[in-house]
Amino acid sequence: MANVLAFYAVYLILTDRWDMGLVVMLIVTILDGVDGKLARLKGTPTKIGKLEHSLDFLYEQAWYVSLVLVAYISSNNIWVLGAGLAWLVADGYVRHVYNLGWIVVGSPLKNWGRIGRLVTIIDGRRNVYVWYAAISYVITGGFTLSIYLSLAHALATVLVYTILTQMQISQVVKQQ
Repeated sequence: MANVLAFYAVYLILTDRWDMGLVVMLIVTILDGVDGKLARLKGTPTKIGKLEHSLDFLYEQAWYVSLVLVAYISSNNIWVLGAGLAWLVADGYVRHVYNLGWIVVGSPLKNWGRIGRLVTIIDGRRNVYVWYAAISYVITGGFTLSIYLSLAHALATVLVYTILTQMQISQVVKQQ
């Protein structure tokens, strides 16, 4: 249900019903969080539960593309489009580095001690980006500000994830 609603949010954003699109995005974010907590309480991940991460990535990218397109079209500013594309690439890179670290180290970054837990609380992710979009919409009536904020947050996350993952991989290599 959350995934269907997630793509409905894209439709709402692209059809100029930004307020409703943002509300649906926030609802999906909450539903996904609740679903994740329930899955962790239950224990063993199911195959559908693992697939859900791929679906999350797909709809998140669709959300970001819709926000970038709307911001670009409403501003007609090529810098907004460039910043939006850079944000998408940075977000994809963050996921790649996160997964690379998990594969090599054997556990996700959030399990890499106190610093790992702290970083995953404040890193760039859907929850943060949706709030940037909502704040941008409330303050400016559009999404341009959120594109720049999301890019800055994603780039900071890229830097921190890259450093932490490199440090962890170096330790794994030394142990072998």
